[in-house]
Amino acid sequence: QTEEDAKSAETPNQPVPPPKLPKFWRSERELVSSALVPEGLQELLASIEATGVQLPAAAWNYVRLVLVARGATKAVAIRAALRRYIAALKKAVAEAESLQTQLKAVSLSGTALSAGLHLHSEKHILVIEGMLPVLQEM
Repeated sequence: QTEEDAKSAETPNQPVPPPKLPKFWRSERELVSSALVPEGLQELLASIEATGVQLPAAAWNYVRLVLVARGATKAVAIRAALRRYIAALKKAVAEAESLQTQLKAVSLSGTALSAGLHLHSEKHILVIEGMLPVLQEM
C-alpha cells in the first residue's frame, strides 16, 4: 500500500472541507475609516465608482442619500440603545444603594434573626460596596 492509501483507510468517512473561494464583495467597515466624518462617505462613494458601475447623476445622488440615511438610522439606533443602557445602569445603582441600606439596617440591628445573618449581610455589604463605585462610574 502507498502512503495515501494508508491515510484514506484510516479516515474513510472524513468530510472534505470546501475549497476557499475569493469574496467578490467587501464589507463597508473595510472601506470607511470612520462613519462620523464626511470623508468616510466620500471614500465609500469613490469605492463604489471604482467598481465601474455606470449610473446617471440622479442615481448617484440617490445612492448618496441612501448611505446618509443608513448612517443616520444607525446613529439614532445607537442613541436609543445607549439611553436604554444608561437607564438600566441608573436603575441598577438605585437598587444596589437600596439593598445596601437594607442590609446595613439588618446587620446593625441589635436583635439577630439568625446566628449567621450578621456575617451573611456583612459579606453582601462588602460586595455591594465594591460594586457600587464601578456602576456609578459607568
